[in-house]
Amino acid sequence: MENLLIDSAERIKKGEHIARLVKKADISFFIKCEEDSWFVHLCNGEFKIRKQSAENEGDFLVIEGNSSSIARFINGEDFLLSMKRRGELKAEGKLRELLLLESIWFLTK
Repeated sequence: MENLLIDSAERIKKGEHIARLVKKADISFFIKCEEDSWFVHLCNGEFKIRKQSAENEGDFLVIEGNSSSIARFINGEDFLLSMKRRGELKAEGKLRELLLLESIWFLTK
């Protein structure tokens, strides 16, 4: 999963068509996949990814699911909110930030 996150971060950085959207983004979130969780921070077009316990989620977005569902979302193969509605992923946080993540990953597939 960590390699998938790193690869997608590189793909997003190279996406000239979404450069303005990504450069303006300042968002932090957790991705929880089975037993592991990663903290991801996107700010000024740069990603910081680290494996971290999601115990202190606080006000951060949280996306949770199995490895297959998370991979489909991160690869832009499906929409986050559609997957949430179908029960394939859990997604908690502000709607505006969830839509931003959905847009970034979908537009870089």
